[in-house]
Amino acid sequence: MVPFAGWEMAVQFSGLIAEHTAVRTGVGVFDISHMGVVRLSGPNPKDALQQLVPTDLHRIGPGQACYTVLLNESGGILDDLIVYDMGDSTVLAVINAACAESDRAWLEKQLSGSEITISDEKRDGVLLALQGPKAQAHLEALGVVDLGSLPRFGHRELTLLGSLAFVARTGYTGEDGFELLLPAQAGLALGAGGIAMLAGTAMVGHRGLPERKVPLIVLGLTMIGAGCLLAAAQPRFGLVVAGVVVALAIV
Repeated sequence: MVPFAGWEMAVQFSGLIAEHTAVRTGVGVFDISHMGVVRLSGPNPKDALQQLVPTDLHRIGPGQACYTVLLNESGGILDDLIVYDMGDSTVLAVINAACAESDRAWLEKQLSGSEITISDEKRDGVLLALQGPKAQAHLEALGVVDLGSLPRFGHRELTLLGSLAFVARTGYTGEDGFELLLPAQAGLALGAGGIAMLAGTAMVGHRGLPERKVPLIVLGLTMIGAGCLLAAAQPRFGLVVAGVVVALAIV
């Protein structure tokens, strides 16, 4: 266990190679409860947030999401985030743990003159990511329905282990995958009993902190916060990830 953004994080469970192989061939379970989930509610929240990100947020509609970056007043990158259009004058933003407090403070400062309300969507809930080619099959075995109709970067509320859960399909490991925001009790049940029930049927198990980063580096995906070095005061989109410059395309 190592300290990370105020949390105690597991470095590995069964070894980095085994965990990486599981994500590529079966399914890996990432506990990402340390990450922040912010709700922006009010009149035209996408218009308000649009001032702070370079991506056209109006290209997504309810039930869709997009990857983007949060900018400072100079156009430098403060954090990367995924924005989810919830409809009903609401968007969610998933932000990195290392930047969670500063991101929220920045949003509150920049949107203080608007009618947008900013709140913590996660509260005491659990955020899990099931990643890998067999992620859908495992969730369906636990009784989750309608996953096949959920497109990449789509999201909706579904029932999981008797509780209503926010389910997204960003698969930010280069593999197919689902991110789940659940009440604490359901999250604990999924992370322990549900996964244990399936452990004998395929390569499945928990994944440590390094395995979150390895697939991103291999595929040239970005990870901000503690994952890369940023010249946040400069308006540029080149990111340094583990010593490799990665071009961040905002389209």
